[in-house]
Amino acid sequence: MDPELWSRVAPGVVERLVLERSSKLGVLPTALEWSDLGSFLDLYQAATAAGAADGEGNVARGEVLLADSFGTLVDSAAGRLVVVVGASGLVVVDTEDAVLVCPMERVQEVSEVVAQLRRRGRADLL
Repeated sequence: MDPELWSRVAPGVVERLVLERSSKLGVLPTALEWSDLGSFLDLYQAATAAGAADGEGNVARGEVLLADSFGTLVDSAAGRLVVVVGASGLVVVDTEDAVLVCPMERVQEVSEVVAQLRRRGRADLL
């Protein structure tokens, strides 16, 4: 999708922006597992539950080398090799323009980083 068009979309909850405004909706009962995937911890837990973790509980995507590391989420979206040695319970996300490293138990604090980036006028990094 064109980033320029995407930037013009008002942020909001899909239910209120789209679903509650339509008179052409139907509802079917079903039993599904659901996760909002609102944080890296949620993503890690969903990937682990789906069997994507290795024998050490690590979840990796992209070019990743893990040595003596446990319970770590590594996403090498930028395509570079990301190497993690001797770590436990980390989130490592490598994108084209930024690298995030934080303990898994502090991933909720990423929202403060987002707020700081907005205050600094760096919405381009979000």
